[in-house]
Amino acid sequence: MLTPSPDTLDWVSSPSLVPDEAWLTEADVLPLSSEARADDREALAQFVAVALAASRQLSALPANAGSIARRLRQMASTVGATSVAAAAGEAEQAASAGQDLRPALLRLDRSIAEARAVIDLILGR
Repeated sequence: MLTPSPDTLDWVSSPSLVPDEAWLTEADVLPLSSEARADDREALAQFVAVALAASRQLSALPANAGSIARRLRQMASTVGATSVAAAAGEAEQAASAGQDLRPALLRLDRSIAEARAVIDLILGR
């Protein structure tokens, strides 16, 4: 009987399990289910409200856009909305570099909309 070893096996590379352009998935949000605690559910609902308000504020391209984006990034990280956190981080970096925020804000708005859709499903809205 032959015993396989790394030297005798033909290795085939596999595709990445994480797509390059992945936006929010259910796995990006807190692992909640129907038995989720009320405070977790409230935190998600509050996150959606704060994210939408931040998006409205950022659309006016205020001078403090970097700090708004930073607060949103931190809150998104707290609730596990990694795609929103990443997009808010891009907006924060663009603001601190004095770059045009509009492309980063488009990505941020898209990630917020996707996060909201997932959170609404989790919350049964």
